[in-house]
Amino acid sequence: MNSRYRIAPVMLAAAFISSPAAAQSATSLDTLIATDPTTVIAPSLDFPHDKDAQSTYWKYFIFHKDGVDFRTAVADVSECESYSKINDMFVRVPELVPYGTASTNPASAQQDRRYQVKSTQFGVAGLLLGGLVSSYTLGPVLRRLYNTNQRNCMGFKGYKPYGVTEQIAKAIEGGTIQQRILIKAKIASNPIPALEESQP
Repeated sequence: MNSRYRIAPVMLAAAFISSPAAAQSATSLDTLIATDPTTVIAPSLDFPHDKDAQSTYWKYFIFHKDGVDFRTAVADVSECESYSKINDMFVRVPELVPYGTASTNPASAQQDRRYQVKSTQFGVAGLLLGGLVSSYTLGPVLRRLYNTNQRNCMGFKGYKPYGVTEQIAKAIEGGTIQQRILIKAKIASNPIPALEESQP
């Protein structure tokens, strides 16, 4: 293989590491690590261990590691979450804005500049059909991929998965990514009740 193709990924990685986005990410992690764990409110892990709950332990679970401190858990959870970003796996549908104009949503403005496509190019029916297809086909696949990445990453770091109910899982994942990291880190580093280990 030509050497210029072998060196390209290294150059791209170096550019990312030194980029403002990477520096901002490091700053955000420092802020999370400095959070006082007593200010983080995690859902109760007390629930009836009936057959309905046990049947979804493979899908809904938390991680815990004996002896780990909150700051270390924050760093570990944050790293593993970065490998499991569901929202970044596919390009989102752009906003309903005319071709060539800037988006009113800063989060999708960059996509508007990169792709410059009309979200109405397939019509409203196309958008609705695409949403239905994504919900029924991609949703379960992405959830399983997310779970697999979490198990592999957190397991490598010595954490064990324990099954919880769907309600508890949604309470943990319902906020922002920062809130999710802090809650997961608090659960991972605090004593937990006797729970059944989750199997994939």
